Amino acid sequence: MATRVTDYALLIGHVWRCTACRDNLLEHPETMWIGYKLSEHQRDAIRELTVEHFQTATALAKATGLDVDDLYEGIDHPGAAAPSRQRQERSILRGAIRSDPSRAVPQLRWMRQSHGVLCAPLCRNSP
Repeated sequence: MATRVTDYALLIGHVWRCTACRDNLLEHPETMWIGYKLSEHQRDAIRELTVEHFQTATALAKATGLDVDDLYEGIDHPGAAAPSRQRQERSILRGAIRSDPSRAVPQLRWMRQSHGVLCAPLCRNSP
């Protein structure tokens, strides 16, 4: 039976593979983790990440608190390459509408405009 890969491992696995999303995660972590089930400890670890942590998988695993095997499961998981973009967009809209409805459309527009067609839907780079 296959083990379930955590949302955290999927997110970190994807940004290992996709430099555009990595840059966005490092610059705007609060936007990039929308729709993922992350603990406060995991969010703090993401906020502390730097480009240097992505030099090796071991360094990234240590910085994120993931076991190296869990990181590789996240990197190799099909969900790290193509999870649901619509799920993320719905989460952005729900969160923005709850906090400030006037931010929902601009935030979604920013998400779509700031990404070209570079990789899988996780990074929202698809049209």
